[in-house]
Amino acid sequence: MLTLRAASCYTLWAQYINFSSSSTKQRSIAIGAIALVSTLITIGVVVTVNIKHKSSSTNNLELGEFKIKFIEPQWIPYVNKSTSLVNAFVAGTNSQSESIYVCRVNSNKTPPELLPGTFDPDALNFRGCRVTHGVGHYIYRNFEILVAKNPSVLVWESDTNGHAPIGALSGGLSEFKDDLQIARAEIDSGQYIGKVHGRQSKAYFAYGDRERAASSYQVLCLQDYSLG
Repeated sequence: MLTLRAASCYTLWAQYINFSSSSTKQRSIAIGAIALVSTLITIGVVVTVNIKHKSSSTNNLELGEFKIKFIEPQWIPYVNKSTSLVNAFVAGTNSQSESIYVCRVNSNKTPPELLPGTFDPDALNFRGCRVTHGVGHYIYRNFEILVAKNPSVLVWESDTNGHAPIGALSGGLSEFKDDLQIARAEIDSGQYIGKVHGRQSKAYFAYGDRERAASSYQVLCLQDYSLG
């Protein structure tokens, strides 16, 4: 195919240029131009075919010699206190400087929501996932926790007013099926995990016995990629 294209290009140029009336210098320039155009066509086709072939993988994106690998964290059920927290993603610390984790629940609202929140295994009087909807806070005993064998794939990025950075990890769905990103805010002396609600231009957290809104917050983002 490439040979035919180059040959066709040569024929068109040959028809356009009157070699019989051209000087030796002009013929040399014309022949060099034809050869250059033919080479560029060949290279262009080869590069295009190579990229299309490399991009066929469903797990990796490959462009020439560069390979981008994506590894996403996972959600696992928290059964009881015997559930291992070895690979659970440490999202911050509470007011006693103890680790807190990202959790999510299926709410009992109508219509239902999938809500991210705070799991504090060292909190007194309750052991569950604290989330907020409406204007109150709720504790769910059946929930999932976020785990990542390599926590460096996740990073907190600052944002405001219901916005989320590129690469933000979706932690749930609102009643309107909007993505809810995972938010973090420092309130008093502790950190809390909640949701970014773009439709309402704020992030919301379960704090004390009520809902706390924030215009400035951090968002959990994926930054797991490698070039090789």
